[in-house]
Amino acid sequence: MPIDHTMLTDVFEDVLEKFAFMFADATEIDDLPDPEDDIMQVGMSFSGTFRGELVLALPTGMGAEIAANVLGVDAQDPKACAGAPDAAKELLNVVCGRVLTEIAGETPVFDLSVPQVSQLALEAWTELKEQPDAVAFLVDDYPVLLRANIDND
Repeated sequence: MPIDHTMLTDVFEDVLEKFAFMFADATEIDDLPDPEDDIMQVGMSFSGTFRGELVLALPTGMGAEIAANVLGVDAQDPKACAGAPDAAKELLNVVCGRVLTEIAGETPVFDLSVPQVSQLALEAWTELKEQPDAVAFLVDDYPVLLRANIDND
């Protein structure tokens, strides 16, 4: 089942603004620059009425900024740097919940996996950019990719 890119974009922009006080600008995949920082990938799956996964790829520095904004500290604060993976996981968790509600409504129940964080090589970033279900954003000059995939079986 294809994901409505407009809905995915709207959800991500709204959640990022309310959760992390950051603003995302959707951009064309071909216009998205490669990150200049290490890349963090956060992924989670879901099952229920339908199943699938969401993947978020972002520079590690942006993860620290998300954590800093949530914690109310400076992005260079050791707490922000240490909290970057957890902040990115929570961001994706909230985005996933909102996306599922937008698609299926509030009645269906879904089982969500715990978001997992890994480092992403630049080659894998390029492969993710090439996926037809990926959407691209610039967030305070950080390049970000979000991919939602729903299985039809």
